[in-house]
Amino acid sequence: MKLLEALGIESGDMVTFIGAGGKTTAMFRLARESLRKEKVVIVTTTTKILKSEGKKADCLILSSNLNDMKNQVSRAVGTYEIVAIASGVVEGKKLSGLEPGWIDELSEINDLGMIIVEGDGAFHKSLKAPADYEPVIPPSTNTVAHVLGIDVIGKPLNSKNVHRPEIVSSLTGFETGDSITPELAARIISHKEGGLKNVPSGARVVPLINKVENEEDEENATVLSEKILGLSGKVIGKVAIGNVQSENPVIKLIERN
Repeated sequence: MKLLEALGIESGDMVTFIGAGGKTTAMFRLARESLRKEKVVIVTTTTKILKSEGKKADCLILSSNLNDMKNQVSRAVGTYEIVAIASGVVEGKKLSGLEPGWIDELSEINDLGMIIVEGDGAFHKSLKAPADYEPVIPPSTNTVAHVLGIDVIGKPLNSKNVHRPEIVSSLTGFETGDSITPELAARIISHKEGGLKNVPSGARVVPLINKVENEEDEENATVLSEKILGLSGKVIGKVAIGNVQSENPVIKLIERN
């Protein structure tokens, strides 16, 4: 199954990826799945991404002026399929993100197929908890995809494996150093100050459990999915399981009964 189908994305939607464990790869995978010749897919961020990631797009627009940015995007229609946008370069190797309001304004441009946003960072970990200032999700977001890497299950809850383990501990009731279980991961994803933090009213949340490579991973991901659905009430209606680097990135979709 494709990400497009699993997440239930339609043309013109805005999707914001949060969490950890493969967000950027998932973003560009979704962008490639969403291509239509007459439309442009925008990939951007409200935080920072590596400059090398931005180069995965067909075109990279750098501008600190909203009107100039909008004009460049309009000119890209019909020429490029995937356009990465940033407000500038920082630290020589990172692209700085856009204000949420700017992204909302970009969504009003004609002939956009989709806007895909990265809403937080995870320092290459597979599990995280948000800081006070994140995630930064544009108000026009239709779908929030919370990514988690299943490879974190069974590892200790510490800074080697988790981004901000002390916040994960405070939100879940587990102690730092404890083994990360599906229960722990489900608690952080379904917590109103965790995976549900700053989600715009009306937006759907679809957890994406990534890095599933074998039967044990799939079993752990299935247990985790069921726990997420049980803890989140009616806020989360389905969980996607798979590996975004595979030809068919979603191997299973677990939905609420």
